[in-house]
Amino acid sequence: MEHLTESLIEIPNGSYLDEEILEQFKSGLKKQPWTLIKAYKLKRLYQGWSRGIVDKELLEDCLSIAIENLQKIIVNGNIVYYAHEITDDNLDRWNEFIEDEYGDGRYTEEIERFKLLLVKLIYAETDQQKMIALDTALGTFHGVGGIAKWFVKSGGKTLDEIFEWRDTLEKSAPTEHLTESLTENNPDNKLRHIFPTGRAWRAESSLWIKGKTAQDIVDFEADELGNEDIREQAESIGLDLRAIPEREVVWVTATRKEAEIYSMGGKVPIVEIEIPRNSVILATDYQGGYLVWLRNSTEHLT
Repeated sequence: MEHLTESLIEIPNGSYLDEEILEQFKSGLKKQPWTLIKAYKLKRLYQGWSRGIVDKELLEDCLSIAIENLQKIIVNGNIVYYAHEITDDNLDRWNEFIEDEYGDGRYTEEIERFKLLLVKLIYAETDQQKMIALDTALGTFHGVGGIAKWFVKSGGKTLDEIFEWRDTLEKSAPTEHLTESLTENNPDNKLRHIFPTGRAWRAESSLWIKGKTAQDIVDFEADELGNEDIREQAESIGLDLRAIPEREVVWVTATRKEAEIYSMGGKVPIVEIEIPRNSVILATDYQGGYLVWLRNSTEHLT
């Protein structure tokens, strides 16, 4: 068989992907392996980008998933016409193999358009070029009905939130103490998300959370407020959240302007607080909020 990824559609860095997909199909797998970008990761990436921060590891993670899925979609769209292993007898099983959970086949007829997006994603060099290429690709997927769900958790809903926030955000100069990459503030890479030492702001809410630990806080966010991604972020870091006292965990923002979003139209006072050294970002939302553990040690690492 002529390799689709080398000659027919010339997908960069995709050599023999057609063979890999066919081997998975012939092995009896019912569904094509598929990974999605987690919604909270994409929100965090855009949140940082709006301030001039690039989490390089997070960017590469999102980029690699977008590239892999785009390659698969392109190959899926052509492989039935060129692979003799797919016949009339097993065509129904092939269609089921490439179906998503909604019964839609993961392929496209817009091969040339998607090839251009793929080339831009693969050959982007600087962080800025990579972010622009990813943003362009996601914007295209968002505009093509149903395709966003093949790239991002919750698909169009997630991109609706991100693009609405991105398009209405009044971008200001990055706060000085947040201009470095978050990963560069953590050279040993044990904690990916160290909040830079310095000042932050918060809206002093009177909301009472039943519980005594950080775990209780993230459980409240997920179970009572519906923010499951907050719990998922916090639990993925590698901390024993039940060992962290509730009084050491606060929601903050990097600027006073962002804190105003949470002030209920000025009804809740905004206060400035000092962030101790080695404070850890447990989670973020897409509006500029950071759930931070205010500690100087790493004693709760698991």
